[in-house]
Amino acid sequence: MILFITNIAFAQECPKTTIERAVIINSTDLDEVSGLSLGSNNTAWVHNDSGDGPYLYGINTEDQSIQKVTVQNAFAQDWEDIAIERSELGVFLFIADLGDNKEKRQQRSIYVIQEPTQNTVEIVSRLDLDYGTLGPKDIESIAIDPNDHSLYLTTKGRGGTVFVLNLPLKQHKPSGPIQQIHSYAIAQPKSKYNPKYVTAMDISPDGTMMVIRDYTKVKLWTKTKEQNWKDVLPLKPCVLHLPLQPQGESISFSEDSSAIWTLSEKEKQPLYELKLHFPHE
Repeated sequence: MILFITNIAFAQECPKTTIERAVIINSTDLDEVSGLSLGSNNTAWVHNDSGDGPYLYGINTEDQSIQKVTVQNAFAQDWEDIAIERSELGVFLFIADLGDNKEKRQQRSIYVIQEPTQNTVEIVSRLDLDYGTLGPKDIESIAIDPNDHSLYLTTKGRGGTVFVLNLPLKQHKPSGPIQQIHSYAIAQPKSKYNPKYVTAMDISPDGTMMVIRDYTKVKLWTKTKEQNWKDVLPLKPCVLHLPLQPQGESISFSEDSSAIWTLSEKEKQPLYELKLHFPHE
């Protein structure tokens, strides 16, 4: 069955999305999935929110088997997102221990590892982040640009403003300070739950698309390889509506950039593959 989801289109060419797959993940270990990244060999790498240990889980998207991996010498205070980097040196995963609901944390780290092939993996690099004049922020969204291999981060939006940040990297080490490249306002309801809080982001492997999601929808920007995200993000994005999820906090592009994947918190949730259909295709 293929389900078409209505999207809100703006000036840029906006895709329609179809649910190609919705596979139930039957694992009681995965009850607070907060990060997702599509890796090699049909593997979806995920991790839980706060409360779990320093573990990654590799879900085979074909047979739904799950591999549990321990990240040695890593601390899991509040893992919130995971990003992937493909380079001539190999495939690397960036794990963001950046969750900060009260925005008071002094220690904020991203662990860089090679894509696991065994049940344990060592840290290649650890990035200890300083947000500069922004001060402590709750960040649940990171992505790696495949063109310049820099790191992008998006704040959750507590206080009513979402900030998009960029950190240049060289060989998995900062090569300059974090810089704010974009910001936008979101509504602040009186209730604790805010559906507009940012919960995940990703950049497509071909470098032409960025997605930033909240609890109900995805904002998608497209660019050419000659453009930069700082100039593109102020433009109106496409808005893609997601399947109903109890607490959706993850998103990832497929390896060929043709689809986005998402998995919600709570036990036995569907791992969705949403195919992107652009008008020119």
